[in-house]
Amino acid sequence: MAKYTVKKTTDKPEKRARVVEIEIPTDEVDNFEKKAVKSLSEKADIQGFRKGHIPSQVIVEKIGKAGILEETINLWLKENIKEFIEKEAPDALIMPQVSVTKAVPGNPVELSFLISLRPDLKIPDYKKISADKNKKRETPAEVTDKELDEAILRLRKYAVRAINPTIQTEPKDEELPPLNDQFAEAVGGGKTVAELKERIKKDLENENKNRLREKRRLAILEGILEKTEGAIPDVLIDYEIERMETELESDVQRMGLKMEDYLKNAKKTHEDLHKEWRAPAEKRAKINLILAEIKKLEKLEAEKEKIEHELKHLAEHHKDIDQEQARAYIERMLGNEKVFEFLENL
Repeated sequence: MAKYTVKKTTDKPEKRARVVEIEIPTDEVDNFEKKAVKSLSEKADIQGFRKGHIPSQVIVEKIGKAGILEETINLWLKENIKEFIEKEAPDALIMPQVSVTKAVPGNPVELSFLISLRPDLKIPDYKKISADKNKKRETPAEVTDKELDEAILRLRKYAVRAINPTIQTEPKDEELPPLNDQFAEAVGGGKTVAELKERIKKDLENENKNRLREKRRLAILEGILEKTEGAIPDVLIDYEIERMETELESDVQRMGLKMEDYLKNAKKTHEDLHKEWRAPAEKRAKINLILAEIKKLEKLEAEKEKIEHELKHLAEHHKDIDQEQARAYIERMLGNEKVFEFLENL
């Protein structure tokens, strides 16, 4: 059980935040200092000593009392932060920002926690809104012969570029592979041209269905958003802005550019982008909260088998992935999909 004394708690309702100031007594600090020194001695690599067999006094001399105290505080937080949050702020939105307000070796340690609280959103009757939107369900358009021919032409051009990746101009008709059974089998479309056309037609039909499904989901979300009341904490908006910037940087790198060059060509700064993104970031944050609330209210959960399957698939392609972060991401994505399936079937 975590040992500490709450010195002061300050609620900031306008920001949906709480500041909790605590004091960790000297005996608790001493106990965790011993753990910290032991942990450091096991991990440290110091010349003249076998790894894992470094005397405590050597560790203290090398790292210093201030460094040991920093490691002690980090260890205390690692072991006690969950219990602290459950007790002092069960409605916390994310992990708090921690500040060390007093840390002198041999004395109690004082910490300050800035905790963002879950916003008090008032979500409307999402079932009725969804049911009304679902009444206007559109039928997917049939795939025309022209669309099918255009898709096959794109596939033949792609085949040319796959063989000649340095080609700069649009392939001419005489350069395209003939549309025959051999081509159909080579691109994995079946053993005949007829089978290839059937497969492509099904793909196009699925695209039409998916496009309408996304359109309907967006309409449902917009309907719920329009009638949802409540402010979004700045910390969530800032988090979404960071994600948007990461996504942009990834897109820019795929184009073979540097972020600095992109900004220079666009005549913008990071601050300009952050200002432009604030409104859409707030919308994204609100959508995530709405989906999470509906998921909780309707007791919707992603199947464990699907989570494990997706996690394994992700790990195979990204060897250095953080397992816990990946699991949280997959659970959120699959959970959101459950919510959408629930809403579009009302």
